[in-house]
Amino acid sequence: MSFLRLQHIGIVVKNLKDTCERFEVLYGLKSCDFRDDQGKGMQYDARILLG
Repeated sequence: MSFLRLQHIGIVVKNLKDTCERFEVLYGLKSCDFRDDQGKGMQYDARILLG
Protein backbone atom coordinates (compact mmCIF):
# COMPACT_ATOMS: atom_id res chain seq x y z
CA MET A 1 0.00 0.00 0.00
CA SER A 2 1.27 3.50 -0.81
CA PHE A 3 0.01 7.04 -0.21
CA LEU A 4 -1.33 9.03 -3.13
CA ARG A 5 -1.51 12.27 -1.17
CA LEU A 6 -1.86 13.63 2.34
CA GLN A 7 -4.97 15.67 3.06
CA HIS A 8 -4.40 16.82 6.65
CA ILE A 9 -2.89 15.96 10.00
CA GLY A 10 -4.80 16.76 13.17
CA ILE A 11 -3.12 17.50 16.49
CA VAL A 12 -4.50 18.41 19.91
CA VAL A 13 -3.02 21.39 21.76
CA LYS A 14 -3.89 23.27 24.95
CA ASN A 15 -3.75 26.73 23.37
CA LEU A 16 -4.45 27.04 19.64
CA LYS A 17 -3.40 30.68 19.33
CA ASP A 18 -0.03 30.15 21.06
CA THR A 19 0.65 27.02 19.02
CA CYS A 20 -0.10 28.76 15.72
CA GLU A 21 2.20 31.64 16.69
CA ARG A 22 4.97 29.17 17.54
CA PHE A 23 4.58 27.36 14.18
CA GLU A 24 4.95 30.73 12.44
CA VAL A 25 8.14 31.56 14.36
CA LEU A 26 9.71 28.09 13.99
CA TYR A 27 8.68 27.20 10.44
CA GLY A 28 7.57 30.46 8.82
CA LEU A 29 4.07 28.98 8.29
CA LYS A 30 1.16 31.33 8.92
CA SER A 31 -2.15 30.01 10.22
CA CYS A 32 -5.48 30.93 8.67
CA ASP A 33 -9.19 30.08 8.72
CA PHE A 34 -9.71 30.02 12.49
CA ARG A 35 -13.09 28.42 13.24
CA ASP A 36 -15.03 27.99 16.44
CA ASP A 37 -18.28 26.64 15.00
CA GLN A 38 -17.45 22.97 15.38
CA GLY A 39 -20.42 21.25 16.98
CA LYS A 40 -21.13 22.35 20.54
CA GLY A 41 -18.37 24.98 20.65
CA MET A 42 -15.86 22.65 22.28
CA GLN A 43 -13.56 22.42 19.27
CA TYR A 44 -11.52 25.15 17.59
CA ASP A 45 -9.38 24.73 14.53
CA ALA A 46 -7.09 26.56 12.16
CA ARG A 47 -5.21 25.66 9.01
CA ILE A 48 -1.50 25.93 8.37
CA LEU A 49 -0.86 25.61 4.65
CA LEU A 50 2.33 23.82 3.61
CA GLY A 51 2.66 24.97 0.07
